[in-house]
Amino acid sequence: MFPMTPPRRRLVLSLVAVLAAGASLVAATDPPGWAYPVNPPDFKPRVDDGTLQRVPGSAAGYTVTQLRDLFAAPVWHPEDHPPLPPIVAHGRKPAVFACGVCHRADGPGGPENANIAGLPAAYIVQQMADYKSGARTTSVPGRAPQANMIALSKAITDGEVQEAAAYFAALTPRHTVRVIETRQVPKTRVAGWVFALSSFSDTEPIGQRLIEVPEHLEQFENRDTRSRFVAYVPPGSLARGKALVAGIAGTTVACATCHGPDLKGVAGVPPIVGRSLSYAVRQFIDFQSGARNGAAAALMKPAIAALTLDDIIALAAYLATQAPEAHRAASNRFSRPSASRATPACPSAMVSKGSSSSAGSAARLRAGSSENNQPTVVRPSPLRISESPVKSIGPCKYIMLPGECPGVAMAVKWMPSNSSASPPRSSVIAGGAGGSGSTAPTMAPNGG
Repeated sequence: MFPMTPPRRRLVLSLVAVLAAGASLVAATDPPGWAYPVNPPDFKPRVDDGTLQRVPGSAAGYTVTQLRDLFAAPVWHPEDHPPLPPIVAHGRKPAVFACGVCHRADGPGGPENANIAGLPAAYIVQQMADYKSGARTTSVPGRAPQANMIALSKAITDGEVQEAAAYFAALTPRHTVRVIETRQVPKTRVAGWVFALSSFSDTEPIGQRLIEVPEHLEQFENRDTRSRFVAYVPPGSLARGKALVAGIAGTTVACATCHGPDLKGVAGVPPIVGRSLSYAVRQFIDFQSGARNGAAAALMKPAIAALTLDDIIALAAYLATQAPEAHRAASNRFSRPSASRATPACPSAMVSKGSSSSAGSAARLRAGSSENNQPTVVRPSPLRISESPVKSIGPCKYIMLPGECPGVAMAVKWMPSNSSASPPRSSVIAGGAGGSGSTAPTMAPNGG
């Protein structure tokens, strides 16, 4: 759990009045069905006739049965991402499904689940711990995507979680959704826990809801990582959402307070831009209802307690229009290889392997970094789900994130323990696995 630094304590105290108003406006009623679509009783999945399914831009082909195999993630575009680690590609039978099946090979997910590409590894580890402990559930039990995650969290090992988290954290998220303000929306149906267009000609009033659908349903059902989506929202949602993001007295504080000035994350705090609207709405509601009660809930609950359903729709809509970018520095992200650009070599580590809490490590860490929240490479002991990703080294707090080079993790200075300044923006560098050379890692621009 992240430390409660002075500015964060002031943030919580400043929102006590909001909490005192009573239960949240949304959580006081049943969650809206459009945010938690459930397959109808007469829903019939596609029939497998043996034909190989295809998607644009790929030479691969899979049958419908293969695409439904929860232990074999389809790889349509191998050039878009590194090779999948075993837990992402195949999972572990009988209870740990392959991460790359539901969240897709490079993590974009869909309206039914989370886009996990580029999320901080420490955040992913914490969410799995919350699922496992019961701190994170859902406001509408019984929906397969969330039920599967909760069940999977009980069987997956700490090492498997770390393997998956390191893989997805190194990926760069893509902008996959476009948002349209409209009073009339095409009629839809529920098809596999998501909405799909049932008619292009028949429309209905959008009312107090948002509707997010795949642009091409079959492409999405084929688990194509390049699938795109369109979301319909009520008129005025984007303007209202922009105002809410900046903070409105008596309603909410600025999102940048915790998520960074560009809303693309700070250290272990996740980015919130360019994500699925449907997913975002469910998370706001789940925080309000208490279904999400994990490590981040103490900060999120007071910030969103006064939001109405219209506010939640507006926030999700505006955030989805902003282009996402990983919280990590560009040198730590997977980039498509080309003939003219070889994969960069990992630089030498600045701190040799050892206990991250030792006095010697602390001295070397301070010597390897400046006093102004500059990042430093360190080799800590491996993270475990039961442990906090925040480590104390001397007077400073460091957030530990897995690195992409073998045997090395990264340490990002979070906040001097005696400082009242605002948390710095994330700025992370990669460290190499071995060697005693003096090669200095290149600093990425603040914000990563």
